[in-house]
Amino acid sequence: MPSTLSGSIFTDANLSRSKYTNLNMTHTLLSDLRLTGSRIIGCDLSGVDIQHCNTEGVTIDGILLQELLAAYAQRNT
Repeated sequence: MPSTLSGSIFTDANLSRSKYTNLNMTHTLLSDLRLTGSRIIGCDLSGVDIQHCNTEGVTIDGILLQELLAAYAQRNT
């Protein structure tokens, strides 16, 4: 059953072990999230801007983000 929560504000919410599918979060601000151990699968992340985040241990298609950034930096020096 479709739900519309457009314009909602959630704060101090514990959504651990929740599952979300078929979400439209276009132009959404996600701030101060704890996504440790979470998985993001089959998502359109085009145009996403990630700033001031702890990305330790983050992988993209099995490759550590730190390794990807290091290879990018080395290529562009």
